[in-house]
Amino acid sequence: MHQQFDRLLAALESDDADGRPAIGREVLGEVLARVVFKAPEEISRAEIADPEERRPVDRMTLTPGTVSKAVKVLIERNLLEIGTSSLQRATGRPVLPLRLSSGWTVAGVKVTHHNTRPVAVATVLTALDGTVLRKREPVPLPSPSSPTDDVWPQIARIAKDEIDSIKADDDNTRVREGRAASELLGAGVEVGGHVFEGQVVLSDYSRQSGTAPLAHMLESLLQKPVVVENDVNALAVMATRQRNYGSLDMVVVAVYDEGVGGGLVMDGRVRRGGHGAAMEIGHLPVERQDEVAEHASAATDRDVPGFSDACWCTQFGHVEVLATPSRIRGELGVTDLQAAAATPSVDAEGNHTREYRVFTRAGTGLGRGLAHTITLVNPGRLILKLPPVLIEYSPEKAASAYLTAVKREINTVFSTGAADAELIVEAFDDVLVTGARAAAVCVIDAFIEHLRGLDGCQTPGRRRSDDPTSRKNHGMTAAREDIGAA
Repeated sequence: MHQQFDRLLAALESDDADGRPAIGREVLGEVLARVVFKAPEEISRAEIADPEERRPVDRMTLTPGTVSKAVKVLIERNLLEIGTSSLQRATGRPVLPLRLSSGWTVAGVKVTHHNTRPVAVATVLTALDGTVLRKREPVPLPSPSSPTDDVWPQIARIAKDEIDSIKADDDNTRVREGRAASELLGAGVEVGGHVFEGQVVLSDYSRQSGTAPLAHMLESLLQKPVVVENDVNALAVMATRQRNYGSLDMVVVAVYDEGVGGGLVMDGRVRRGGHGAAMEIGHLPVERQDEVAEHASAATDRDVPGFSDACWCTQFGHVEVLATPSRIRGELGVTDLQAAAATPSVDAEGNHTREYRVFTRAGTGLGRGLAHTITLVNPGRLILKLPPVLIEYSPEKAASAYLTAVKREINTVFSTGAADAELIVEAFDDVLVTGARAAAVCVIDAFIEHLRGLDGCQTPGRRRSDDPTSRKNHGMTAAREDIGAA
């Protein structure tokens, strides 16, 4: 990925007439980051340089002169373009706003899982601002001949074919409309599992171990940068782009049909931990030891596991064992969760129905996991993405017990944690498109972090910071010189 990004940066950092870099890559990254944060709205050069608009995550103070130089380079390289909402100033000279260029696209891929095994690949094509331009139906993976079959090379090939196909469809439309075909910035892949440095970490529990270098596999086929990310970390990256959340410190938790995951944002950046496994909220134990022992003795081999069955990691009492739709269906012994959710909360005798009690236990498990997270992290926002069936506010219906129990457990946390962490509940219904779009957003995020030197990359293309001719020093010096002249 880093080498692929550096090939693009070689053009962005072309030298001027004096043989010096026209503008440093860190400056380009800072400008691009501020345009991306405002997208899809347009932004003026003055807003980019305005110190009042600067966030703590924005590392540099940019002056109008520095911004103008960077914008010129980004427009020349077709990463930015002039917007359409020109503003008239008092002097009569129009202000030409900027927006991300429509000449670039990004591919997003979501790998869906069932019983911890990949089963399908869904693909979208987005603009640089994350707007979905096209989407394709998921491509199912053939059933493996053996539980230990390595499916990841096959996933890479399918993803490559789907990206080529969806890109060709979009290019054909552009040509028919008299526009040029787009340039593909790269591809993002979202997987439900442990990801570290572009590799999918396999577990013994899934009868596979080691790692699958998915990023390298797809990058060698696509010849474009590839970012592989954990599914909820990808959602957290996308959350950093949503200004309505208004917080630099937040936790994103998503409940899927078979799993629960979390993403941690601190100081405006996603924090993945030392080895990529931060915020694995689904594997927090949330039931007492005596309950765990009772569940272990009562475990069965039924096809649809319920609360008394083990987590896929072989342990009992985890958040994932309780909080997911699949476990609720298993516990109730039903296939139609929507019908069970609409069951009355109380029966004719005034007692809580079995459905209500099951939803209560499921919500309690999730709520305890969230309470532990709030106590440890103290986020400013807690973004909870739930399947629509679990979002029920009418107390007459059984499913209302789920959110009621979640909130009750959250309110037990230490000190003012619950009050500090504003709970935002969102419906998580279009999981495939949302996940693939989040994967695409990770590509532009990774590109900007590479520009800004925040990804720890030490590729040969990055000049040393102590080199007097380095791009980094030149960009930073330009900013300081403009500050001094202001």
